[in-house]
Amino acid sequence: MRIYAMLALLLMAGSGMLMAQDVYEMEEFIVSDDLVVLMNYSGDNEITAMTSSMQGIAIKKYNDDGLLLDSILLWPRNEAILDFEMFTNEEGQTLVYYLEKQLDGDTATFHKVTIGDDMIPVFEQYDWYGFDCPETVEDSKEVHVLVNKDGGCFFSYSTVQDSIRIVRFDAAGEVAAERTVKRHPQQVNYHGCIPTSDSMGIHIVKWRTDTTAFCVFGCYTFDSSLNLVNRVDDVDAVSRPIYCSSYTDYHYNPNIGKTYSISSYIDPIHPDDGQNIIMSMFDQDMNQMDYTWGMISPYADMGGGEHTVDFDSENRVYVAGVMDVMTNPYIACLDENLNKLGEIHFVHPKLTQLPITVMAFPDGGCLVSCNTFNNETGEFKAIVYKVTISDLLDVEEAHSHGFVVATAYPNPGKDVLNIRTGLKDARVEVYDLNGRMVHRQEITGNVTAINTTNWSEGAYVWKVMADGKEVECGKWIKE
Repeated sequence: MRIYAMLALLLMAGSGMLMAQDVYEMEEFIVSDDLVVLMNYSGDNEITAMTSSMQGIAIKKYNDDGLLLDSILLWPRNEAILDFEMFTNEEGQTLVYYLEKQLDGDTATFHKVTIGDDMIPVFEQYDWYGFDCPETVEDSKEVHVLVNKDGGCFFSYSTVQDSIRIVRFDAAGEVAAERTVKRHPQQVNYHGCIPTSDSMGIHIVKWRTDTTAFCVFGCYTFDSSLNLVNRVDDVDAVSRPIYCSSYTDYHYNPNIGKTYSISSYIDPIHPDDGQNIIMSMFDQDMNQMDYTWGMISPYADMGGGEHTVDFDSENRVYVAGVMDVMTNPYIACLDENLNKLGEIHFVHPKLTQLPITVMAFPDGGCLVSCNTFNNETGEFKAIVYKVTISDLLDVEEAHSHGFVVATAYPNPGKDVLNIRTGLKDARVEVYDLNGRMVHRQEITGNVTAINTTNWSEGAYVWKVMADGKEVECGKWIKE
């Protein structure tokens, strides 16, 4: 998990707060001093959250109104915990798997925690020792866990010897199979991990070692005994020449057998300019079916957070991102074929906000957890916003809950004014302070870029028009 690296960027972004358009007060679902790093829908209108603080890692349960029902401190602040994953099983139990470095500094152990309705954790150490794990969480290791339908699990991690170790445990926690896969030496300790359609095998996506081509990833499929059963040499073949960065995160929707990835877009001519998010869709054999891009991220290799994609029962895709030097988070709702259904933005005059995790409700809508930095007080908070499906599909509903449906950036700016919106059949109009229209343009994509090189310095008013009326407006400063 890249949470603490992202928090450092959040702090830097707080020093560069930019002007936004008129601000609405957004409804806060949960406000906490603890970082909300993971959220699951537990059923019975309950949400399970994993939080991190100076005291340690805690599990908290909330109802769907944001009321805290119960909490436990899972373990005190412990630098020996290298990584963790949280799941909710069919019985509504919370399962936490984690990798812990041992006191001798040379080995690591794998653990499972089961938490039922009584919120009493049951700890289980598996009979396995790793002798090639990274020393600390700062070593940029990647740890993944997949739960199988038989109660067992796959566990994979990047080793200190430039390889990927995969271990399969059966339902009793015994090692059923183990395999080591060579990892590309230039890849920054990263690989993707996706379940197969039968929930008994595993897909491993990694930077290929048999090619000198720029950033080409292959998918290697293993069965429950870790036998290689299939290989896809280029998982992003459909979107070429667009390349995904190494920090690509994969999210599997078992209801339809499709996998969705979120990543930074890499231009092969300008590989350091990772400014766009690309989302791809794959079939059950990890062949790329389609992709979409144009969602903005201001930092290379940070196209999307590890847990910023989720699905509802109608297979709608929810994704959160950041833009405008991290001052304006947004959330988009897409159908299962990556057609955008709607997009809203969070705009706040005092807060710099970074989305960490998205949790979809089965009937539609989602929770979005943002780590926030108050630009006036320097205070950090975790704020969870509740977004209804109507917020994403209806402009008036979005406004009533404090969201905007279009935003302008960078603000102030010089040579370009970008208008970002998910609205269809809309146009943007720009006026000077004398009320004279200086620009008008139809909106045809995620972002409408307006060349302002020849405009005079000063303030302008932009408006987004749809259905014959103004739906959003704001002030933009030309420097």
